[in-house]
Amino acid sequence: MMNHFVLLAACFVAFAQLSVAAITDAKEFSRKLNVDASDFKFAAAHRSNLTSTNSYAEAIEYGRNNPTRDGGSWAGWCAALMVRAGNLPDWSICPTAIDAYSKSTVVSYDVYNAPSGAFHWWDVGEDGHVAMATDHGWAMMASCRVTESWGDCIGNTDVTTYTANTGARYLGWSYDYDGSEISGVRSSGPAPKHVPVVPK
Repeated sequence: MMNHFVLLAACFVAFAQLSVAAITDAKEFSRKLNVDASDFKFAAAHRSNLTSTNSYAEAIEYGRNNPTRDGGSWAGWCAALMVRAGNLPDWSICPTAIDAYSKSTVVSYDVYNAPSGAFHWWDVGEDGHVAMATDHGWAMMASCRVTESWGDCIGNTDVTTYTANTGARYLGWSYDYDGSEISGVRSSGPAPKHVPVVPK
């Protein structure tokens, strides 16, 4: 009798974990747009005194210093994070990540060769997914499935692990996001090996 109870409890826990993952995926991959009017306003306000896109260091600083998107979760706003962190020009802002992917030039499918500041692309849900390469096989992204959380569904994670955990199809990486590049991305060289930050 006790073994049946333990088995039943284990099944309940597994079901609960799958349900939470399904809700997280639905929240993250069901949005009709990955950017909205507030992203265009953000871009216009921040571009008035800048002459180029952000550097990789500035983009990562933006991600680390903005744990929420306008006071809410980053879940489902992957393209908005790239636009804001990269300080990308208005003409390269696309409604979804998959739209931006279709207007970008994929260089390779080797996640470990993506330089810091390059863009990783996935086919998942209706809108796709995009993230910015940080270091050797890792990326900054707006997702609830990050290894190093920087806030509400934003952080840094291993690209291969993210791909396996979401079932998304990896589409490769590009220097550009619909023709715009992070300042200095082509001269940054190969990304360094990642050393995860362990929370205290």
